[in-house]
Amino acid sequence: MPARSTQINIENHTSQDLHGGSGNLQHGIWAVNVPDTIAKGQSASMRAESDGVMSGDEGWVHYKSAAGDMTFHFDNPFVGDNSYDTSGPNHFSFSKSGGEGNNCIVTWTITEK
Repeated sequence: MPARSTQINIENHTSQDLHGGSGNLQHGIWAVNVPDTIAKGQSASMRAESDGVMSGDEGWVHYKSAAGDMTFHFDNPFVGDNSYDTSGPNHFSFSKSGGEGNNCIVTWTITEK
């Protein structure tokens, strides 16, 4: 088991498909790659994990929609607290649950305002 891992779940509770899924990592490797599409009303999962001695995982997941682009940032450092943030179109609301611990699961839920 890696020293740190972050499973990212994105739940798309909007009327729009999310497409063009991509991810980039500052630290770590993708154990489960970012899916290209999350259809409306569906969810998807991806996972990053540490790769090396005394390291964590940090990265960004990007999706596009008809309303605009969105980014999900996660940081699960070897030392210190985990942190998360999002950016996206004002048309959507983003809520986060979970994300604590060394090998964590974070879920972002996207809804329309």
